[in-house]
Amino acid sequence: MKFILLFFSFATTFIDGQTQKEIDDNFVAAYHYYNNYEWIEALKLMDKNLESSKKINYTYGIQKSYLNKAKVLNSLGYHKRALASIDTLKKEYLDKDDYYIVCELYRVNGNIYENINSYDLALENYYNQLKYSYRVDKKDNIDKFQRIWAYDNLISVYGYQFKTDSIWKYINQKSIELNKLDDKLLDREYGYLYSDYASLYLKLKRYDEALYYINKSEERFLKSNDDPYVYSLYKIKGDYYFSLNKYQLAIDNYKLAINYSNQVNANGDNDRLELYKKLSAVYFILNDEENGKKYLSFFKTAKFNKETKNKEVPVSVKKSANTYYYIIYIIVFILIIILFVRFFKNSKKENRNQFVTTSQDDISFVINLATTNDPNFYIHFKQLYPNFIQNLTNQFPDLTLKDLVFCAYIYLGFSTKEIAEYTFVTNRAIQVRKNRLRKKLNLDSSIDFYKWIQNV
Repeated sequence: MKFILLFFSFATTFIDGQTQKEIDDNFVAAYHYYNNYEWIEALKLMDKNLESSKKINYTYGIQKSYLNKAKVLNSLGYHKRALASIDTLKKEYLDKDDYYIVCELYRVNGNIYENINSYDLALENYYNQLKYSYRVDKKDNIDKFQRIWAYDNLISVYGYQFKTDSIWKYINQKSIELNKLDDKLLDREYGYLYSDYASLYLKLKRYDEALYYINKSEERFLKSNDDPYVYSLYKIKGDYYFSLNKYQLAIDNYKLAINYSNQVNANGDNDRLELYKKLSAVYFILNDEENGKKYLSFFKTAKFNKETKNKEVPVSVKKSANTYYYIIYIIVFILIIILFVRFFKNSKKENRNQFVTTSQDDISFVINLATTNDPNFYIHFKQLYPNFIQNLTNQFPDLTLKDLVFCAYIYLGFSTKEIAEYTFVTNRAIQVRKNRLRKKLNLDSSIDFYKWIQNV
């Protein structure tokens, strides 16, 4: 038996083994895949690199594989799994003296939280990224951008929160940093910088300054060879024309923004939702009901898909090997199956039920969604506690989605005050909702609502 296991281990290592140089070369290849929006291919390479790096105990390879996996998963919209990848790196493999890796960890982690609208957590990570960016060795070009990326990220989050003082501060800081670098390499970065200025001036209704920076941004993006991230500029340009009641020009730019945003990652998902809604509004202003309803339908469909799609990670394709080694694998697998057939039979029932088990990470993730009033909260809660929801709906089929969401909050043990705070209503409103739900559930006032929910 020991011989078989050792033989299997040897065969696997022989086929899958890689040197540090091959692993590093794969990182370069994955970078190109990622920049060309071929994220599945990038994910396959990171799975391969992670496995190989662990086999040869290549710490840098392990760290970078987890980071890049999280980055790709975030781009694909698998935020929970991206956070899990970051968490594993942080707990088990992080070298705290490698400030570049630490910077990247905070940057990617912040991106994930930003994409799920957890802005406080995003800011916490971005400020850590900024702090550690002062310790990064700036020998490589990629290292020089850490502080600029940190400013970009802070500008983005404060933009969502309409905190103009903070936006001003970090736009100006970014401008200072960019002026220190080689201008020839920075067309996209200056494109972002000028579009940030344009967006801020537009918020302040200073339209002449906004147009000036829109034109400067467009000039830089055009130099960066049809960069799809120009969609953010065309969104701002559409807003500019909308503010001046030039609706056809607004429509043209919003459509350009949508075309480019289709090529980019999860950030594009949020922007497309906004763009569909804006296009619908413009068409209704122009009394074009057909197109107004069309884009409103696009908005609703995209929002529904974003909130309800099943986030299953694509299965990575294993490395190819010649026929001879596949035969070795098959023989070894058959021998192992024969030896352990009874074990598999006895554990079959247990394996079938594994999908309903919960981990602390899963629970923490759902609680985080609840506390941020994330629209995906109920979807993930239902996946985590399917028996509770099924029992509740079987007993009380007339419960609405709003009722079920409220029951989910109660099931997790949130108090009236906490639910009111997280859902942005008064304590009184939550108490009224709780009393109405008691009536629907035929609960006597003497029954403890929280204990009853736990026993459903």
